[in-house]
Amino acid sequence: MNLFDILLLCIILICFATGLRSGLIRQVFSLAAIIGGIALGFFFHESLGNLLLEKNIIAEPEISNILGFLIAACSAYILIHYLSRFLRDVMEKINMGWIDHLLGGAMGFIIGLLLCYLVVVGVKQFVGEDSPFVKNSVLAPKVVTGYHILREQAPDNLDKSLEKFQELREGKEEPDFE
Repeated sequence: MNLFDILLLCIILICFATGLRSGLIRQVFSLAAIIGGIALGFFFHESLGNLLLEKNIIAEPEISNILGFLIAACSAYILIHYLSRFLRDVMEKINMGWIDHLLGGAMGFIIGLLLCYLVVVGVKQFVGEDSPFVKNSVLAPKVVTGYHILREQAPDNLDKSLEKFQELREGKEEPDFE
């Protein structure tokens, strides 16, 4: 076991411990709150911005749209956050909080594995696969194998999306936003 293995192990253990402490509900709803907040901010920013202009709260249209986005995004984030808190409280009251935390640990482990995969791929990109740092690693091949197992469990259309992303990244095809 080398220094690279210790780094990978630390990443997995920190993610697992964080997931175990916070629970699955908090992890899922935190992500949903961020994505939902941004999505609703984009969806409602113009309506809220116009309302701020009509009520003479803000005079500049650009600033009113920015403020409209922030109001919508923050409101959605807070609402989803409180829904998460309510569900966690319900789980605790029916003595099922341990399941939430156990599943959170599993989710944390998966997140740690994915982060380690990104680290392994990044290190291989910069120092090469033949570097003793990577070549003598015990965990790096296991992380790559674990990633491939997770990827096999993913829906079929994920591969198509990843291929499309790769084509766009390499500049082979122009994005079609229509």
